[in-house]
Amino acid sequence: MLRGEGARFATTSMSFKLPTLALEDIENQLDSIECLDSIIALEFVDEQVLKQARKAWDDLTEFIVISSHPGCNRDGERAPYVYVF
Repeated sequence: MLRGEGARFATTSMSFKLPTLALEDIENQLDSIECLDSIIALEFVDEQVLKQARKAWDDLTEFIVISSHPGCNRDGERAPYVYVF
């Protein structure tokens, strides 16, 4: 029998003041995600996907990137980064 002892569940809802990108929403369009110090390096699956991303982000001066990937934050956590051009 499962009693749920020690189990925790949570749901959150947030509003951001800046445009926001959760990397897990586009990870199927990425070959790799690498975080080094204050840099997030994204490798897209192909040139066409990279061009689409550049076009979507071209008019932005800053936006939030939320990562949930190894090397970017602790396991099971998400980390926000502000991306500034």
